[in-house]
Amino acid sequence: MTKKLFLSCALAGVMLLGLMVLVAGADSPIVDLDREEEDFRVIGEDALDYLGEMTTGDINADGVSDLIIGASGYDVTGTTRITNAGAVYVIFGSSNLSDTLDLNNAGEEADIIIHGAVISGYAGHSVASGDVNGDGYADVIVGADLITHTGRARVGAVYVIHGPITQVLTSPILLSDTAWVDLTIYGDDAGDRFGRAVTAGDVNSDTVDDLIVGSYLADGPHGTDSGKAYVFYGGASLTGTLDMGTDSADVTVIGYNGYDRLGRSVTTGDVNGDGTDDLVIGAYWSGASTSAAGAGEVVLIYGSDSLSQTIDLNSDNLTGAGLGLRFYGIDTDDGTGFFVGTGNINGDENPSTGAGYADILVGAFLA
Repeated sequence: MTKKLFLSCALAGVMLLGLMVLVAGADSPIVDLDREEEDFRVIGEDALDYLGEMTTGDINADGVSDLIIGASGYDVTGTTRITNAGAVYVIFGSSNLSDTLDLNNAGEEADIIIHGAVISGYAGHSVASGDVNGDGYADVIVGADLITHTGRARVGAVYVIHGPITQVLTSPILLSDTAWVDLTIYGDDAGDRFGRAVTAGDVNSDTVDDLIVGSYLADGPHGTDSGKAYVFYGGASLTGTLDMGTDSADVTVIGYNGYDRLGRSVTTGDVNGDGTDDLVIGAYWSGASTSAAGAGEVVLIYGSDSLSQTIDLNSDNLTGAGLGLRFYGIDTDDGTGFFVGTGNINGDENPSTGAGYADILVGAFLA
C-alpha cells in the first residue's frame, strides 16, 4: 500500500524560510526529517517567507494531484517592493518529482507562482482547492487575512483563480490581475481577518463545491472576536468582487460568545454519510460548555439544501434540532479547534448510501 504524508514546518536554522516534505510509501513507521528520509522536499525562497501552508488539487487537469503551498511572508520584488505580500506556489504532481526543490535556486521554480499585491497582506496564509464554479476543474483558493482595503486594516480577503491551468507559467500571477483572478471577496470590518481559514465542499447538495471562509476575529451580536464563518454557494455566477461590508454570504455562522474566535479553522466532509458534505468549524477560545475558559470547541453543521441564511450558535440549538453537533474541549486554555480536518480514517461507510463516513480530526494545540 502506498502511503503519502505531507508535513510542513518552519526551521529556525534557515531563518524561517519554511519547509514542505512529502513521504510516500515509507517502509518504516518513523521518518526522520533531519536525515532527509522524505521523498520530496520544498525549501522556501527567502528568509521569513513562512512557506508551509498547503493543500492539493488537480489544477492542470491531468488526473494527478498538484501541490499548492503558501508562503505568506514573501516579499514581491520589482519596480516597487511589496513587503509581506505573500506568495502561493503550485507544483504539478508527477511520478518524476525531484528529491528537493529549492525555490531560491536558479532553474528550480514552481510551475505556477501567485504573488500578493498588497503590502502586509500575507497572501497564502491559507490555501484550498475545489471546483467552486462548477466547470469540472479544480480552482486555486488563496486567503490573505491581513489585507487592508478601503481603510479597513486587516479586514482580509479571499481570491479564487479558476482552473485548469495546464501550462507552466513563465511569469507570476498577481492577485490584483482580474484577467487571472476570477473572484475576490473582502471581509466586513477592520480586524476581522477574513480568510484566515478557507476550504471548499458541497454543503448544499447541488453537486458544486461551495466556498467556506473563516473570519475568526469578527465581532458579532454576542461580543468582540466571537468570530464568523461564511458559506458562498458555488456556481458559474460566483465571480467578480464581493465586499462583506455591503454584500451577504449565502450562509453566515455566528460565534456563541465574545472571544470564541469561531472560524480560525474550517473544513468539510460527509460526517453523517448522507452523501452531502458537512461543515466543521473550530472556535478554539470558546468556553461555552463549562467554566473552562479557552477550552475551545468544534462545531459540526450537517450539510443540507435548506441551510438557514444565518446560524447563530448562541440561539440556535443545533443538537436539539438535529442540525449538527458541538464538541467541547476539556481544560482551560486547551485551544481545542485551532486546527480541524476530516477524512475517512477507519474506512467505514453508510450501508444505506454507500458513502464513507468522514471522521473529524481536531487539534488542541495548548492541551
